[in-house]
Amino acid sequence: MIMRQPAADVRVSGGTIPAGSTVTCLIGAANRDPERYARPDRFDVFRDDLSTTNAFSAAADHLAFALGRHFCVGALLAKTEVEVGANLLLDAMPDLRPAAGFAPAERGLFTRGPAAVRMDFTPA
Repeated sequence: MIMRQPAADVRVSGGTIPAGSTVTCLIGAANRDPERYARPDRFDVFRDDLSTTNAFSAAADHLAFALGRHFCVGALLAKTEVEVGANLLLDAMPDLRPAAGFAPAERGLFTRGPAAVRMDFTPA
């Protein structure tokens, strides 16, 4: 969750968030606008409606690590951890693939993601 205080009144969904009030935003609800993202409720690591060019910077076009001066300082570490881990896994199991018929169910309140991702591979 991210807590923010708007500097000016903000109109949202027919209501107004007063300047200086505290707003608690749940990250799990971010990036769910169907007018911006195709199939926003589907877990898809190959999504073509998100840019990877600036995904781990304050100029990202998604809210996973926040934006601007409130950008997460650990985002680049997270990116590196995913790249190293995924590359090691794919080097060891080059035919790794999602399990047939598996549909991940997102879980969580503060952040959302699948609790598990079932995969198939051919043992060496």
